[in-house]
Amino acid sequence: MNKLEIINLAKKYGNKTALNNFTYSFENGVYGLIGPNGAGKSTLMNILVDGITKTNGDVLYNGEKIEKLGKEFGISPVTARLIRNREVIGEAAFERYLNGSLKDLYDPHLLKDADRLTDILKVKIEEQKPIHIIGDYDIDGVMSTYILYRGIKHCGGNVSTQIPDRMKDGYGINENLIDQAKRDGMDTILTCDNGIAAISEIAHAKELGITICLEGDVPENSTYRILLDRAIRECVTNCAKHAHGKRVNVKIEENRREYLLKLTNDGMVPKKGAKEGGGLSALRRALEIEGCRMFTVFEPEFCLLIKMPKTK
Repeated sequence: MNKLEIINLAKKYGNKTALNNFTYSFENGVYGLIGPNGAGKSTLMNILVDGITKTNGDVLYNGEKIEKLGKEFGISPVTARLIRNREVIGEAAFERYLNGSLKDLYDPHLLKDADRLTDILKVKIEEQKPIHIIGDYDIDGVMSTYILYRGIKHCGGNVSTQIPDRMKDGYGINENLIDQAKRDGMDTILTCDNGIAAISEIAHAKELGITICLEGDVPENSTYRILLDRAIRECVTNCAKHAHGKRVNVKIEENRREYLLKLTNDGMVPKKGAKEGGGLSALRRALEIEGCRMFTVFEPEFCLLIKMPKTK
């Protein structure tokens, strides 16, 4: 539960008071500011996003003075709030997050199956097998591709990289990129910032004899994993049987409270008035037994949304 506290917030322009000792607490939810012109709505919002400087008062985010942290570390309050949203709490944690050195990095072997990955890569590097890294076009995809490339190169590996074209290739790995890697003589594909959703692509790649290592995790809860597998299988069936598509996309996000699963496909748009079939209805019942929620969207395209609470 996040909490934004505004305490005696005020803004003056000379003798004119634009905001007069405003105090309120906001918790998780959606809020609207309603009032006549000159009531101070825009002034309040501008102070909260660091657009203007307050005259006096405090703004606390989960009990911390974000403005104070921003000044101490030379960043804007907005940036400080974004960092705090990542569960970085306290000055020591901020210092490590912003100015950490190599000794402050987490043990990479905490990542699931990291040992299996390094065992595979060690053999591929020693045998000089061509390794192909497929990244993503956003900043974390580009940076992770570069870091992985430099690391394998430093170890003596035969490695190349590819950033998918946003318009031509779309997001992440796909069969065309795999086919091209095969034609280019690649032995192993590594994905950065994508790949966890590439269910059909993985099967296709295995047919070509290409090794794929993925970055990302599914929920650790074994029941959730079974339910996720069931949801994927249901969507694969619907994609092939009804949508006549070739790919099912699975996107997994999480916050402090829950996992959010989004499943879509590249097939045809469902017919108007489409409803859940027996398979989806059965999946819904299984999810609800475990305290999860499922939402189906048929327009403008099919999308299956699943919310899985982290605590029951």
